[in-house]
Amino acid sequence: MPSGSSHPAARVRQFFGAIAQRYDLTNRILSGGLDVFWRKKAARLVRRWNPVRILDLATGSGDLARELARACPGVLVVGADFSQPMLARARAKGVAHLVAGDGLRLPFAAATFDAVTVAFGLRNMESWPDALGEMARVLRPGGRALIMDFSMPPAPLLWLYRPYLRHIL
Repeated sequence: MPSGSSHPAARVRQFFGAIAQRYDLTNRILSGGLDVFWRKKAARLVRRWNPVRILDLATGSGDLARELARACPGVLVVGADFSQPMLARARAKGVAHLVAGDGLRLPFAAATFDAVTVAFGLRNMESWPDALGEMARVLRPGGRALIMDFSMPPAPLLWLYRPYLRHIL
């Protein structure tokens, strides 16, 4: 990540601002195009929950928010991210409802959403417990969260994956 600020959140914000223009291409290359498939599958899963209001946290360039809107017509899908350049990319793609907000201090009342999604974003938050707590706070009772991210492969492949994860991904 680029240097400039010692505060972790500021560094992450700066990093994503710097890569916003090439973020989608990078995702496609690093995942072998599977990120598109995973988002479609996630949106189909969320649709089965019959939500009325969905928060796509760390929406980035808005790919999951767009997929959720396609899969759940008539449902309010709100994309939230703390990177203005990433929100600009989402806006350019036609994501209708976007909010600038930090996943550790969401600008929403408690019990606002039926579903909260986060795709490849939780790992970039300074505190996972705080982010998960905020997600739980904005979910209505009985609401559901979907967190999509990479996992670690089994031991035989781990020695290849760790350098890939650390230095490339």
